[in-house]
Amino acid sequence: YKGPDIHNTPSIELSDSKNGSSYVLCVFSSNDALDKVAVGDRVTASGEFHILGSDDWVVLKKCEIV
Repeated sequence: YKGPDIHNTPSIELSDSKNGSSYVLCVFSSNDALDKVAVGDRVTASGEFHILGSDDWVVLKKCEIV
């Protein structure tokens, strides 16, 4: 998924396979980074660890596409 998260901030959800479950939520400071990627792209992202959610998701804030 690529778009706003539940807080309406730009984000992408990462998975290790095209139709697999998402396991990392990367939150960005602007939509600029999102314009550079499409669903299905292979990306490397860097960010600050925020929390491990109750659904075992890792949430990264201040992400960048590396």
